[in-house]
Amino acid sequence: MRRFLVLVVLSVLVVSLGCASQQPVSFTPAPTPSRPPVVKKEREREPQREAEPFAQVPSVGGVHPRREWANAAPIVSRLDPMGTPTCITVHHEGDYASPMSQSYVCGHLRAIRTQQIKTKASGGLEAGDIAYHFIIDPSGNVWEGRSLQYQGAHAGNFYANRGNIGICLLGNFDAQTVPEAQRQALRRLLVTLMKRYRLSASAIYTHREVKRRFGLPPTECPGRNLQVYVDSLRTQFRVASR
Repeated sequence: MRRFLVLVVLSVLVVSLGCASQQPVSFTPAPTPSRPPVVKKEREREPQREAEPFAQVPSVGGVHPRREWANAAPIVSRLDPMGTPTCITVHHEGDYASPMSQSYVCGHLRAIRTQQIKTKASGGLEAGDIAYHFIIDPSGNVWEGRSLQYQGAHAGNFYANRGNIGICLLGNFDAQTVPEAQRQALRRLLVTLMKRYRLSASAIYTHREVKRRFGLPPTECPGRNLQVYVDSLRTQFRVASR
């Protein structure tokens, strides 16, 4: 019995010494191979087809080019490409207007542009150029505003302006009727643009309609009398297309 106890004690000592004598094993993982730097690929933009300058569109006639009135170049850094136009919006300026000399119109267009390119803090639109692509004076003269190469700043926000040709008639058509010369000039311009860009009557809007379409604050533009005339034009265009 005593001999058995001695053997048990010796066995325990041997095991204890064995565990205590083991050196801790240090494990160093193999180095992770470094990944090559990720080169971010610039997202390819959908190619935009630049609109032709309006003066180069055949059979237009009567459009005074921008160079006749503008005394400064557009601020290109504030402009977005137009691409192919998909709709047209008709506005009135909102101030009473009567027939005026062409030199007066030129000065008036410069004044409109000067106000619209001011910063928003200064009461402007912070636009890159006059907001509209075309302006029609009370005598029925059509003036080129912003180049059709660039998106306008007339409809309310970027999305409302995208692909949207802006036409402004000088006058306040809540307070006055639309002169016949302006009515006919607007009709001819709309017909030309519709043919040029293959637009239907349903692509013609007034400013108040565009505002509603994009959920923007309401406006009375283009005035009730011009609104009625645009309504009648769309009806004529629909009937003619049947």
